[in-house]
Amino acid sequence: MPFKKGDKKIPGSGRKKGQAATSTTSIKTFTMELLDREDYRESLQKRILEGLLPQVELFLLTKTLGKPTEHLEISAPVPLFNITGRTVDEGELLAEVVVRKQLLSGEEDGSA
Repeated sequence: MPFKKGDKKIPGSGRKKGQAATSTTSIKTFTMELLDREDYRESLQKRILEGLLPQVELFLLTKTLGKPTEHLEISAPVPLFNITGRTVDEGELLAEVVVRKQLLSGEEDGSA
């Protein structure tokens, strides 16, 4: 009897938690068999060294060495906004952070 919209889920039906989908398993199997072939690995290495596969080369580098850290530098003065939408300056924001830290740590008079 096929499942119809609105029917309750049958207990124990479906994929178990942590179990890979069949399509995922078959793709992994295909890929592993392909990578196990010596002729494919040699061809892949040749194409990477010739610069024909920059995406694959980048993928392998990031998997091996990790993604490079990206740094963002803002050179123009940018106004800061709080959740109310009004513009605040850096000094006001810093003062608010200090007061909140003091409140969280239990300091009321501001002395450390």
